[in-house]
Amino acid sequence: MAIAEIAGDSIIAEVEIAAPPEKVFRALTEPARVMEWWWGQESTYKTVAWEIDLKPGGRWQCLARNKADGSQIEVHGEVLEVDPPNILTYTWNPSWASLPATIVRYTLTPIPSGTKVSLVHSGFGDHKAVQERHRHWAQSLAWLDSYVSAQTA
Repeated sequence: MAIAEIAGDSIIAEVEIAAPPEKVFRALTEPARVMEWWWGQESTYKTVAWEIDLKPGGRWQCLARNKADGSQIEVHGEVLEVDPPNILTYTWNPSWASLPATIVRYTLTPIPSGTKVSLVHSGFGDHKAVQERHRHWAQSLAWLDSYVSAQTA
């Protein structure tokens, strides 16, 4: 079960996945795999494209279609840190919110049952309403867990 909570100007989320860190890392970084699990929510959006240049300084981008009005929404940023299969860090710039770039950091830790995925989305400052809207990380990590678990079974 994935959880997410607000702590200061960050969102902290985590999930345990019954698969080795290498499989989880590939699901987080290979565009074709990301497209299979980060599909969006039936009532709000559908992910339609995902790209990443997986190196520090590389760019990444996610495009989605808003289900309500058909408009395109985007999140993009710069890869800050890549340490396969342990760490992935990038900036987060959503088209639907006006705020400075925030930072998303995944840490994958081997545990006896597989991998503990810890996510910290930081840098919201006093943009509390935008921070609250980003609590979706619990849902996103649940999708990741379902996808990787199905691939491992």
